[in-house]
Amino acid sequence: MSLIFYFIFFSIYITSTFIIFKLIKSKNKFISSLFIVISLLIGLLFFAKKERIFKRVKSLFKEVKIATLNTNCETTIYSLNVHKDDYTRLHRPLAIKTTNNGYIKNQQILNQFLQTKKIVEIEEGDGYYIQNLAHSSKHLTPLAYKRLKELGTLYRSFITIEKEKKSYFIISSMTRDESQQNEVRVSNPRTATKDLSTHSFGVSFDIALLKSMSNNCNHCCDALSKALTKMQKEGKILICSESSCIHITVIH
Repeated sequence: MSLIFYFIFFSIYITSTFIIFKLIKSKNKFISSLFIVISLLIGLLFFAKKERIFKRVKSLFKEVKIATLNTNCETTIYSLNVHKDDYTRLHRPLAIKTTNNGYIKNQQILNQFLQTKKIVEIEEGDGYYIQNLAHSSKHLTPLAYKRLKELGTLYRSFITIEKEKKSYFIISSMTRDESQQNEVRVSNPRTATKDLSTHSFGVSFDIALLKSMSNNCNHCCDALSKALTKMQKEGKILICSESSCIHITVIH
């Protein structure tokens, strides 16, 4: 990936240098000077943010790949054979207890939690993929991140069909601050939590889809059901099936 970056970086600069050379030869010195300054600033910004740019480009390519090559098990995931834990009585109180009331009211608090490692940035791992998040960010508590990776590994362990060994579930939502939760209430008034959401404590994530590699959605759903149920019985997570996803809250 670094070779691709430097190829793009130097291609941009070679092109910019050529344009600058042409502008310098022109009579309009102000425009040429302005272009030089802008080019330098863009180059410095691109170089400083190269890791974030790489992740985003990689994510876009992967989203195109999963959308075109794999079978979408959207219709079967909503009927997973799992026990539903009461959201109001269990999910919310235990999310508050688990995080010692670590409510993420806004981005300022999120940044504070990131600095103190109460919240960490999440990356894709074995058995799961994170889609482009519309109203949340790729952050969880360290414990929730640990459980997410554990769930992905466990899910894969229950896959017995060889062609499905690389199948995965897709995360559609993670941590939300108060304003992001309000956006969800507006866009999904029937399903969004009206009071404090466990998403605002960094211990919840939603599983919206499964991707099957060989059109064996029932097998993939069965594997996910087993993985979720095992962790639920071990007291590590709570489960709440919703109309468009499976909501998970990490409690231990």
